[in-house]
Amino acid sequence: MIAAHPIDRDHPFAVVVAGWVHDEWGAKEGRSFEASFSRLFAHENAPQTHVAGNGVEPLGVVSFTRFDHPKHSEPSLWIDALYVAVGHRGSGIGSGLVSFAEELARTFSDRLYVYTEFPDYYRKLGWTEIEARNEANCAVLERRLQ
Repeated sequence: MIAAHPIDRDHPFAVVVAGWVHDEWGAKEGRSFEASFSRLFAHENAPQTHVAGNGVEPLGVVSFTRFDHPKHSEPSLWIDALYVAVGHRGSGIGSGLVSFAEELARTFSDRLYVYTEFPDYYRKLGWTEIEARNEANCAVLERRLQ
């Protein structure tokens, strides 16, 4: 059985999931591993990072952040990272983590946003595209939570 649990920097899976996030996004954005690690566990005014696992190994991770949104006066809540280990993709872990993220986010905001190169994935889960694909082939999607 797979469950999602909060994770902090001292968790046994912390370095593994930080490596996933750093390799997928941080390194491409010029961040050091240490900066990616810190960002993953900085959850002020946002839900804590959660890891999905089978009790033996981490299988996926979801984390949150606050970013400015041009249509809102205060920083909005965003999924900062959604990652599923390569050997476990297509098994429902990602969609389970998105659903779990929506539930966690409800106590922090009435909307959740994501900036992604996979807008079709989120659309299938009920999200609405609010900004079309840009030069990086990414789109912004929103999920109303209330």
